[in-house]
Amino acid sequence: MSTKYTGKLFLIVGPSGVGKSVIVNLLRENYPDFIFPVTATTRAPRPTEKNGVHYYFLTSAEFERRLKAGEFIEYAKIHGRDYYGILRESVVLPLEQGKILIRDVDIQGARTLHRDFDGKHLISIFLLPPSRKVLERRIRSRAPISDEELAERLHSLELEVAGAKYCTHQIQFGDEETIQECYQKVEKVILQEISS
Repeated sequence: MSTKYTGKLFLIVGPSGVGKSVIVNLLRENYPDFIFPVTATTRAPRPTEKNGVHYYFLTSAEFERRLKAGEFIEYAKIHGRDYYGILRESVVLPLEQGKILIRDVDIQGARTLHRDFDGKHLISIFLLPPSRKVLERRIRSRAPISDEELAERLHSLELEVAGAKYCTHQIQFGDEETIQECYQKVEKVILQEISS
């Protein structure tokens, strides 16, 4: 499938709250020529999120219709509630044009995409969380969350971390490490992979 591609797709992978979206936002600021495909979701937008910028907010019926039509290159139902997916058109065309793409995904999404693309065109970077306690604090600080939903996310943590071995690179995010220090590690990997 990937023989026609000349670009590279970088996946920033890790459990909820580890800092994937912050890393992607820093990359967006520093590399405006990179492509950042927008994810579609059925979850409700947060107060600061805009449709088409942060996510494509779809109803469950619309998501399922587009899914049946084969419009998603990858999708998952997260925590048994909301769909998340990447539209095929937002990835395939830029890869054919030789662009560099950056996406943050969970481990399910990374494993699905690894089946469709070879290692020359898809590089995944797993962010290993500093600790369960730090991760819990980050999740709680992002948006109001019920104890039940928090427990589900923390339960998913073990499963997601176990999947890190399927990623091209793993980056340990230390307890005392700042997001900027973690970003610099991710940036270094991306630049090395682009030049190889």
